[in-house]
Formats: sequence, C-alpha cells, structure tokens
Amino acid sequence: MNKVFVGMLVAVAALMGCERDSAKKAGDTVENAADKAGDAVDRGLDQAGAAANRGINSANDAARQAADEAKEATDTARDAVGRAARKSGEALNQAGQKTEDWVSPTTAPANENETFRISAPVLATDIKPGDRRTVTVSLHRGESFKRDVTLEVKAAKGISVEPTEIVVKGSDAPDVQLQITAPADAAIGEYRVYVKGTPATGEPTSVEFTVKVVAP
Repeated sequence: MNKVFVGMLVAVAALMGCERDSAKKAGDTVENAADKAGDAVDRGLDQAGAAANRGINSANDAARQAADEAKEATDTARDAVGRAARKSGEALNQAGQKTEDWVSPTTAPANENETFRISAPVLATDIKPGDRRTVTVSLHRGESFKRDVTLEVKAAKGISVEPTEIVVKGSDAPDVQLQITAPADAAIGEYRVYVKGTPATGEPTSVEFTVKVVAP
C-alpha cells in the first residue's frame, strides 16, 4: 500500500513538472509573438510617418509651383492688358486724327442767306445686329444759296452706310435717306456716322450722328 501511494505521488509530481514546462514554453511563445507584433507596429508607424512626410513635402512643392505659375500668368496677363491698352489708345488717336482731317468745322460766312447747313438725328439711332435702319439727313439752304452740294458719308468701322456719296442739286428736295446696316456679328456699342457737305463753290460743312448697336 505504501509503495502504491509513493508511486502515485511520483506520478503527480512528474505531471506537474511537465505542465510547468509547457506553461513556460507557452509563455515564451506569447512573449515572442508580442515582441514581434510590437516591432511590426513600430515599423508600420515609422513607414506611415515617412509616407505622410513625403506626401506633405510633395503637397508643399506642388503649392509652391502653382503659386509661381499663377504669379507668372498674372504678370503675363498684366503685360498683355497694358500692351492692348496702349494699342487701343494709339488706334483711337489715329482714328480721331483721321476724322479731324476728313470732317471740317462748319464755316459760316457773313451772309447766312448764301450758306447752308446739314442736320442729322440728335438722339442715337438703335439697330440690332443683322438689321438695317433708314436715317434722314437734311440740307438746309439760305434763301440765296442755290448751288449743288455733294454729300460724302462715312461710317465708323463695324457698321456700313449707303450711299456714301450723293449730289443734292439746288432744285432737289432737302431730305436725303441713308441706309445704315449692322452686320450679324456687329459688336454691341455706339458708332459714329460722318456727313460732309461740299458746295460747288464755297466752304464745306459737316455733321455727325450716332448709331447704337443693341442686343437682339
């Protein structure tokens, strides 16, 4: 009986020793796994941080490049506007000079009965792109003025007028009909039409009126 009891004690001790070894091995395995997991997390954080830094640097570089390009585009546009403004001013000056050269100021002689004048619409004549309008100009003669008068008509660039030259004889009616045409692509805005009257003898006179191209 004593021998059997001792044998059982020995068996239990052996079994407990085996369980301690297994538990130690399991603990070591868990510890190793935890260490590896921690290392993996650290590596992942380092890689994520590096990737984030690279993304931030790339975004900063792109922002600086976009700002530089925007500044360059702004400078280019400013230069282009300046050049266009200068060219526009030069064109206006040239057009004004040509108009002054062509349209002479009205000269009134001492005796108004021996002269004439031209009247045109005071208010702007509206016209839509692609349309035609009739405008009347009139020749007013002094009592003693019986000479023929040649009317020359010019329109600013962008519209057209017909006829461009009319001879009004001394016996003709004083009213002259002008046909103003705005092409389909005419720009919205105001245009000048100039009428110059030159008598067979004597000083010329002139008048101008406004044609306004309006939206359809």
